[in-house]
Amino acid sequence: MLMGSAGAPTVPAANGSPIPLAAISNLLSLLASRASAEWEEQSPYAGEDYLEAYVDESFDVSSEEDRAEWLYGQLAPPELEPAVAPAPEREYAEVWLDDMYDEMEAAYYRDDG
Repeated sequence: MLMGSAGAPTVPAANGSPIPLAAISNLLSLLASRASAEWEEQSPYAGEDYLEAYVDESFDVSSEEDRAEWLYGQLAPPELEPAVAPAPEREYAEVWLDDMYDEMEAAYYRDDG
């Protein structure tokens, strides 16, 4: 899936039959949903809704998708100030070559005159 159209559209099952990638992601979604339901059944959360302190009245707390999107935003790493990144290797090589060429050219004209 990560590779998009460059990757294989199917994966082999234990018996060798091709399984579409969408079926795999559907299985993962189903298993995650079951695990969540089982966890809630075993260890129910008796406290207040964790969102009430953080969202305003316009937020639909009954929407699982909205709740998940809000939670994802809270778990995502904070955006950092852009730092000056080191030049990629190719750019460094180009700068080095340019400097070397300039030095050689200067030495040529120094010796020529």
